[in-house]
Amino acid sequence: MDSSLEQHSKQDCNESMAWGIAVHVATILHKIPQELSDYLILTGPQVGFSALTAVAINFAIGVSVIIGTIIVLAAEVSSSSTGLLLAFGGGIYVQIGCVECMPKMFNPVLSPARKAVCILFFITGAVLIGLVLLDHEHCGGDGHDHGHAH
Repeated sequence: MDSSLEQHSKQDCNESMAWGIAVHVATILHKIPQELSDYLILTGPQVGFSALTAVAINFAIGVSVIIGTIIVLAAEVSSSSTGLLLAFGGGIYVQIGCVECMPKMFNPVLSPARKAVCILFFITGAVLIGLVLLDHEHCGGDGHDHGHAH
């Protein structure tokens, strides 16, 4: 979804260098806590991967962002399709967070320190995403605001 969002911002939004940098910085800032949390889960007692295996898995999954960007560029995805992709992607993230990840935080096998670190990274990622939304704008290739009055 990151690649789709980045490409949409380039196609249908402000094309200035500052806007492009802001989108990339926002993506990087929310990816850092996400990847660190992924690493902690993969190396934790329930999964038990070695550090090298966890890093390799995170790297392989990260490459999918590049592949996604190539697909979005090649397919020339419309703004409405991008909106649907983002909505479905957001729903998947909510489902994974609420149904798969958060219940594992109550496992008595995890140490309180490990739980605190995971929760801290989750909150940090959510706050960083929220900070990006403080001064957001709606933009589209057709120039209509679609009824958004904010």
